[in-house]
Amino acid sequence: MSFIKSGRGNDQLLLDGFRYRRDRLVWRCIKDRCKGRAPYDENTFKMYWDHICQVPNPDEIEKAVYNYEVRKKAEQSHD
Repeated sequence: MSFIKSGRGNDQLLLDGFRYRRDRLVWRCIKDRCKGRAPYDENTFKMYWDHICQVPNPDEIEKAVYNYEVRKKAEQSHD
């Protein structure tokens, strides 16, 4: 489990190979129409509701983390 920033600067949760975005009280899958959710319950995240999107893609997660690191380094170099 870890957190990254999206291209628009919003928090994203990486959990069990899926990416989630903040949606009020729960985190929801970033894929449109997917029902995957991860509520926060006393210091733990629990995945519930089956994902109807594809199976977890480690390459997609690795790409998102790489893009986040590049953006973070670019911001730091301007300071």
